[in-house]
Amino acid sequence: MKLIVCRYYWITQAFQSTTGSISNLYNGINTLKATCKDTTLLGSFMENHDLARFPSLTSDYALAKNAIAFTMLADGVPIIYQGQEQHFSGSSVPNNREALWQSGYSTSSQLYPFIATINKIRKQAIKQDTGYLIFKAYPVYSDASTIVMRKGTTGSQVIGIFTNKGSFGSSSFTLSSSASGFSAGQSVTDILSCTSYTADSSGNIAISINAGAPRVLYPTAKLTGSGLCSGSSSTSATPTTIKTSTIAGGCSTPTAVAVTFTDKVTTQYGQTIKLAGSIPQLGSWNAANAVTLSSAGYTASNPVW
Repeated sequence: MKLIVCRYYWITQAFQSTTGSISNLYNGINTLKATCKDTTLLGSFMENHDLARFPSLTSDYALAKNAIAFTMLADGVPIIYQGQEQHFSGSSVPNNREALWQSGYSTSSQLYPFIATINKIRKQAIKQDTGYLIFKAYPVYSDASTIVMRKGTTGSQVIGIFTNKGSFGSSSFTLSSSASGFSAGQSVTDILSCTSYTADSSGNIAISINAGAPRVLYPTAKLTGSGLCSGSSSTSATPTTIKTSTIAGGCSTPTAVAVTFTDKVTTQYGQTIKLAGSIPQLGSWNAANAVTLSSAGYTASNPVW
């Protein structure tokens, strides 16, 4: 029981604020692996009826999502406390034992489909890899705000990328092939945003974290039948119109290509999704001048901007 409680505190302390200790979580997981005979038999939770709910520590949904995803993809049995999917925020007994019917049993609340998606990839990983449940997850990368976990046999491994940057934070880093186990040219998908990545000639992948969201990478070829990101990507670059100019010799060279960007992310009323970049057309990294994506096609079942 002591080890289970330790993991709870490591996870909570890492993600309860943007200044949480990722290093403590990283070291704690390694300590747990070294001292616990079998981490795959432990329960994995971040809320229960005796503890303050996570949202009582922070209202940031991005931090909550990182903590939940880390908990569910860790070794052992993932445990979701009723009301956690509704972002209940009771701080102590009995306030942390809210009546679930107060939520109207909403299945469209921001965390409900998120938890369902994490559960789907876990189910798919178990289906594709008979050794997934007994494979002991371990950290393969960390920095001041990010920790990357790897679980599963090479070829069907789940790579979880977790950050405490928070909803207004962003970062980037290179995920090496030696850390992820992905091979040169391999296609992998972030099942939370349905963004596709292709590893470079060395098997490395450039990772960008936006709005503090976690990423969960899985081999694209192994997603068949999972019900996740089927045949689509939330980040696309689709030529729609092309302007050309003719040069000597009769060849036509494109001078401009129209590109459509979309992002599949659940938002709340009043929130917007923006596209920022280094060029003036994308706001020169200034969020105030960034391009706002349209929510015209946004629905609860398909939250695409």
